[in-house]
Amino acid sequence: MTASDQPADIDNRSGQDFEEHRAVLFTLAYSMLGSAAEAEDIVQETWLRRQRVREPVRQERALLCRIATRLALNALRSEANRKESYLGPWLPEPVATEADLADDLILAETVSQATLMVLETLSPAERAAFLLVEVFSLSSAETGRIIDASDTAVRQLVHRARTRLQEGRAHRRANPSPELWTELT
Repeated sequence: MTASDQPADIDNRSGQDFEEHRAVLFTLAYSMLGSAAEAEDIVQETWLRRQRVREPVRQERALLCRIATRLALNALRSEANRKESYLGPWLPEPVATEADLADDLILAETVSQATLMVLETLSPAERAAFLLVEVFSLSSAETGRIIDASDTAVRQLVHRARTRLQEGRAHRRANPSPELWTELT
């Protein structure tokens, strides 16, 4: 193998790794943003940013999750800074899924919407920490490296998120629809 062949080999391996983790990245971004279109944009931007990394990577999934999480957090922050207001109740964008039975599809969509509505009550940092620790089973240390927070800060964010979810109260910056929240409880 020549030196000129090495970058193509690295690109092929990272491309295969990316495809292997694409579903995880989409789920992560969709869970944070609630929009399939925005989640797909995050996944594509993650691929573009991954292409810029030339040094060897020990844990491809961790790197890709880190990039996607940071991009989603940036999207949430810029959304908050735009201060756009929607007059109707917030509903997550439905995602088309393939199901064998219509009942399974309805149940999956209901659970997905309920989960997104519940996550909407958390701050962006709490949502990212909660998803990475609770859903994707990353350690507090790994999550801290992804969201640029200490291990202790991550544990505190996850604790606050659990408390908010158990108590059914929203973060002061979150704006869930009261009517829809009462339908879930």
